[in-house]
Amino acid sequence: MTYTVEWQEDILILEFSDPVDITEIRDANEHWKSLSKDTLVKGQAWDFSQTDVSKIIPSDIQDPHIFKDIKNMNLALISKDEHAQKAFNFYINIAKKQKANWNISIHSDLQSGLVWLASIL
Repeated sequence: MTYTVEWQEDILILEFSDPVDITEIRDANEHWKSLSKDTLVKGQAWDFSQTDVSKIIPSDIQDPHIFKDIKNMNLALISKDEHAQKAFNFYINIAKKQKANWNISIHSDLQSGLVWLASIL
């Protein structure tokens, strides 16, 4: 597992470390889903700022079923990396096409992502 899980009130924070590929992201998805069965998750921050995300390609994250399975989500995606931000934008566009009731925002650092989440919760 190349990520850590932390809670700040009802916000789940996943901080990734190297190496990260789609397998790690899918594992993190399953992990938070199992955690959220017992706890209300109002927001999530996925922090990729300390990792190389070059192995992630947009087609890795184009599963539209996630937006149907999870009805509402507030999600902060964090990275300064241009490659990661392109993948994040691709993900946001899929959410829009699926008319998902998700609030997704891209941030360059975890603190700004947490501030944004706090402002909408």
